[in-house]
Amino acid sequence: MKKTIISLFWFLFVIVLGACSASSGTSEVPIAVQPTDTAFISLTSTAPIVPTVDPLTPTAIAQFFHTLEAITITPEATAIPNYDECSQWGLFASNDDWTLCNPMVDPITLIDKANQFWQFSYKAHYGKEVLDHCTRLLYSTDDGNYLYFSLDADCIMADPGFVSSISVFRINLINGDVSEILKASYDFGSYTGNYYTVSISPTGRRLAYITDQDRPLKINLLDLKTGEKHSFSIEDKYTFGGAYTWSEDGTKLVFRLESKTDNDHFISMVFLDLLKKDSMATFIKDKEYSWIISRIEITDHGVKVTPIDGESLFYDIETGILSPASK
Repeated sequence: MKKTIISLFWFLFVIVLGACSASSGTSEVPIAVQPTDTAFISLTSTAPIVPTVDPLTPTAIAQFFHTLEAITITPEATAIPNYDECSQWGLFASNDDWTLCNPMVDPITLIDKANQFWQFSYKAHYGKEVLDHCTRLLYSTDDGNYLYFSLDADCIMADPGFVSSISVFRINLINGDVSEILKASYDFGSYTGNYYTVSISPTGRRLAYITDQDRPLKINLLDLKTGEKHSFSIEDKYTFGGAYTWSEDGTKLVFRLESKTDNDHFISMVFLDLLKKDSMATFIKDKEYSWIISRIEITDHGVKVTPIDGESLFYDIETGILSPASK
């Protein structure tokens, strides 16, 4: 019951956020549109999407998504919306200098602040229709050469904190080549198969992911520079995991785990220092589901956890002691 309430709250929050934001490797050959010789593409402006009624009513929600469909980009389109118009998706589609023009269409269109763009087709890549999907931008490298994105099961996050991804890609922004970093193991016809939860460290060096079909679950860390992977097994009572928080230097990680009984769901939290052996520790155990949206801060000495309806706690990574956080 608690999970249902939190999920409903999160669903409404995402709808409101989306509406408000509107107003303000082996390589596959992608369907690519090279920038013109002028380096800037002349684009036709589209009016911003502004809800005119209560954004939580079924009518308003339908109107919002109908308007988005009206500006969907196709290979035959003669005008492409510009960066500012495409970045209206905000939460799902903005990543530094790049944005998506619509995360729910195929082919996807990636566009930068100079209005230069690439297109990539999931249908061409997989050789079949990919319906009811969502694309999420994950990370762009500081040198501007690569952009990582994921194919997600849905844009609406029914369970706050756990975003289910079908695959993860990397596009070379110089020549448009696309590599599938985490490969899909999924039946697009029956909507069944393997899901990942994923996160790239702030430095872009590591990809953390958990595969939902692994039993017991494992936290996997893939070095995106060397290709080296390390995996750590998790207690078998947990059924799902993700919702990652990194330290700024990308060497420490906290992630959430979900366990459940017949009547309820619970959240635990795990700390991992990537530079130290045997550092993985479950320091928050079996809290009510609302703890999934706790604020996490990682420092040199520990982890501060602030739940939405309680006092902050501090986990000391040297002593392993969890205690009330000092103010």
